[in-house]
Amino acid sequence: TGDEIKKFVRYFWLSRYSFLTYRPLYKGIKDKVRSIGYPKLLKQFRDDSEIYKELSIDNKDSLRARIGSNTANVDDIIQSLSFIKEMNVTQVNVLLMTILRNFNKVKFYNPLKIISSIENFTFYFNTICGERANKVERMYSGYAIDLQKACDITSTSQRKSAVSRVFDKLISELSRKLPSEARFKDGFNNAIYANGKNNFKIRYILVKYNDYLSGQVSDETVTNFSRMTIE
Repeated sequence: TGDEIKKFVRYFWLSRYSFLTYRPLYKGIKDKVRSIGYPKLLKQFRDDSEIYKELSIDNKDSLRARIGSNTANVDDIIQSLSFIKEMNVTQVNVLLMTILRNFNKVKFYNPLKIISSIENFTFYFNTICGERANKVERMYSGYAIDLQKACDITSTSQRKSAVSRVFDKLISELSRKLPSEARFKDGFNNAIYANGKNNFKIRYILVKYNDYLSGQVSDETVTNFSRMTIE
């Protein structure tokens, strides 16, 4: 739809260049065309549109191809991305686009740790505590841009150091931004059915509780979540 295209264009911009609202975005794009040219900008749009589509629809095969079937914990990474998508907090895609765009350059850091941290924060901050997603949109944009700058560094050792600094700072800030434990418990206790047996919030809590008891994510949990009910 037209609104979805506008959202993608803005998220593309927020993930690469600067934090802008819709109104000044057109001028920003025009200025960028002057500095890097149409061909490069169009290629960036095309490449990022594929990533945005992978994050917006259930396309695990495409995500697996991008991440790499031999990447450690690939199934858990894909499942974490799927959980984030079901939480319907699209602002997080600004940062996820940059991570996936540069996956081969950031995977040394432990991508499951990063994506799981984003997943856990989103569930805590937005899904349970009900905080507005636009509260963290600027934060995600800032880290996405810093990460892209780090990934553009030519020297491998300097690039890895810069990427590590961005991720370390992100994890620290996500922890600082969490609402109080009392607020989380209140929101958790108020978790109720929204759509009968297939309510995502309830199913997610049950899956995570099972993971906590077992100490690991089973193959069954990874592959069958969408068909799970709370019975």
